[in-house]
Amino acid sequence: MREEPLRATTRALAGLALAAAGSARGGVTGNVEVQAQATQNVSQAPGGPSQVTAGALLLESLSLHYAGLPFGPAVAVVAAGGSFSHVDGWYGRGLQASGQVVSFDASLGFLPRRAVPLRLYAGGSYASGTGGLLARSGAGPSLLYGGSVNLEPGRIAPGLRLDASESRSSRPGLERLSDVQRRLVATAYDTWRGQSLQLTARVDTDHRQGAGDIRSRGLTLLWSSPFHQTTVLASEVRRTLAVLGGITSDRQASASSEQRWSPTLATQQALRLSEAGAGSSTGRLGEGRASFTWHRGLGAGALTFSGGASAGSTRSTGPGGDGRGESWAVNGRAAYGRPLGPLTASVAAGAATSACACRFGTDGQSTLLDATASLGLQGGARGAAQADYTLVRALAPLARGGDRLENHARLFGRLALTELAQLTSTLAWDDGVRELLDITRGRATSLHERALSGSLGAATRLGHLYPSAEVRHARNAVVTDGSLFVAGRPTLVRSVTSALAGLTWSPRETLGLQGQVQGAWTQLQESPDLTSLGASLALTWRLGRLTASLQYQAARNRQGDDPATFQQSIRAVLTRPFEL
Repeated sequence: MREEPLRATTRALAGLALAAAGSARGGVTGNVEVQAQATQNVSQAPGGPSQVTAGALLLESLSLHYAGLPFGPAVAVVAAGGSFSHVDGWYGRGLQASGQVVSFDASLGFLPRRAVPLRLYAGGSYASGTGGLLARSGAGPSLLYGGSVNLEPGRIAPGLRLDASESRSSRPGLERLSDVQRRLVATAYDTWRGQSLQLTARVDTDHRQGAGDIRSRGLTLLWSSPFHQTTVLASEVRRTLAVLGGITSDRQASASSEQRWSPTLATQQALRLSEAGAGSSTGRLGEGRASFTWHRGLGAGALTFSGGASAGSTRSTGPGGDGRGESWAVNGRAAYGRPLGPLTASVAAGAATSACACRFGTDGQSTLLDATASLGLQGGARGAAQADYTLVRALAPLARGGDRLENHARLFGRLALTELAQLTSTLAWDDGVRELLDITRGRATSLHERALSGSLGAATRLGHLYPSAEVRHARNAVVTDGSLFVAGRPTLVRSVTSALAGLTWSPRETLGLQGQVQGAWTQLQESPDLTSLGASLALTWRLGRLTASLQYQAARNRQGDDPATFQQSIRAVLTRPFEL
C-alpha cells in the first residue's frame, strides 16, 4: 500500500523536531489528538417512509511548536510551529472521503532586547484529499509572509512601527495562489509634555483573480492626555469587486473628542462626513453630536445630569432624481441614587425629542418622556434582589408608533438557603412598541407588543453530586392595530415554555460525569405547536497527561402532528500534550 505524502511529511518533521530540540537552546511543545464521531439521523415526510442516514468521522492530528534562542540571548529569538491533520469519513450509501491539512508558521526576531527592532515571519497551509469533509479541502494552498520594524522613541525622533506583509490564497477552479492581499501599516508615536500622540497610515490591496480588486487607505490620529482623548479618522475604499448594493467607492472622515474638565464634568463631541458611490449614483451624509455628563455626590447619594444634541443631513443623486433629508434630536436625563439601609434606591427621568424630514423611513417628529424607579437588595452571599419599573409616554405620528404609553417592569431574586443550595427567580412585564420596516411602502411601521416572562431555578450540592434545574415561561401578545407589516401578517409566538435539568458528578479530581436533559414547548398562532427535546451525557477521564472524553447527544423535534425528526451522535476524543 502506497504511503500518503502528507503522512510521510508529518513523520519527517516530527523526527527533525525531536532531534534538534535538545541543542537548539529552546523547547518544543506539542499535542497529539485522535477523535472519532458517529451520527445518525431519522426523519419521515408526512405519509412517507422513514429515512435513516448515518455518518462516521475519524480525525488524527499532531501539532508542534518551538521557541528558543538558538544563536544566544543577544542575537535572535526564533519561534516555529506546525500542525498536521488527517481525516477519514464514511457517510450515506457507502460513500467515503479523506483529507489532509498541513499548516506552519515561523517567526525570526533579531536583537531581542526591550523591543525587537526587526522581525520576519511566514505561515501557510496546504490541503489535499477527496473533499467534502474539510472546509479547506479543494481550495488549494495558502501562504503569508512579511516583516516588521520597531524603533523606540529617541530624544529627537519619534517611535516608529512599520509592518508589511503579503498573503496568497487559492480558490477552486483557479490557478493556485492567484488571490493576493498586500498590507502596509506605518505608525509614528511619541509623548510630549504629558500629551500622547500616535499617527497611523494604512494601505491595503486585495486582488481576487477573475472577480475584481479592493483598494483601501486610511489615516488615524490619536491624541490623549489625562484630561482628554481625541480621535481623527480618514479613509477611502475603491472597488471593482462586486459587493452587495453595488457600492464601488466610499470615503469617510470623522472626529471625536472627550474632555474631562473636572472630576464631576465631562463633555463629548463627534463629527462625521461620508460619501458613497455606486455607478452613476452618489450619496452624502453629514452628522454632528455633542453631549455632557455631570456627576456629583449629594448627601449619602449621588446626582447625575446628562444631555445631548445631534443633527444630520443626507443627499443622494442618481438617474432616478435627487433626494434630501435632515434630522435632529435633543435629549436630557437626571438620576439620583442612594443607599437606604440594606437597600439601594434610585430614580431617573428623561426627555427626548427627534425629528426627521426623510423621504424614506420614520418621517415626522416624536417626543418621549420616561421615568424609572429601581430598588435593590444586596444581600451578599446570602442573596440579592432587584426591581425596576419604567414608564414611557410617547407623542409621535402613526408612522413612528403613534401616541402611546409603555410599561416595562422587571424583578430578579436570588436566595441562598444554605451554603449548598440556591434559588433564583425572575419576573418581567413588557408593554412596548417596536418599529419594523415595511418594504412594500418604503416606510416604518409599529408593532405593539405585550409580554410576560418568568423563570425559576435551583442548584445544590450533595456530596460529589451537583444537581440543578430551571423552568422558564414567556407569554406574548401582539396588537397590530391595523398597522402594515412586511409581507402580510407575522407569525406570532403566543408562549414559550422551557425546562432544563442537569447533574454533575465528580467522584475524584481525574474523573467527571455530566448529564443534561432539556425541553421546549412553543405555541404559535395559526400554526402547529413546536416541541423540542434533547439530552446529553459526557464523561471525562484524565490519566496523567492523557485526557479521554466520551460524549453522547440526542435531539427530537416535532411540529404539530407531523412525524418527528430524531438525531443522535457519539463522540470520543483522546488528547495528550507533551514537552521536549
